[in-house]
Amino acid sequence: MPYLLFVSRRDINRNVIDLSYDKISDYSGISRKKIPDALTFLSVNGLIRSERQRSDINDFAVSNSYRLSFLESYRHGGTTGRAEIDAVRAQNEF
Repeated sequence: MPYLLFVSRRDINRNVIDLSYDKISDYSGISRKKIPDALTFLSVNGLIRSERQRSDINDFAVSNSYRLSFLESYRHGGTTGRAEIDAVRAQNEF
């Protein structure tokens, strides 16, 4: 189950998990085909929230970020504001 993977890979500064399906599969051993079902299970049971955002790959690509529902739920883009945006930009520049 990817929940423990998400706990271990969570960015504590942004309180978010940014992992592609390929990385989830590599780190957890879950087949890429079964990842949507696993994420749906976690979401339906209120353990994670999924947030869709623009991807850096191209103008049409999107990516998903995940947040753990009961772990520092107050820490998100709306409460950290500009600091989170600046941190993401700085991280992408490297």
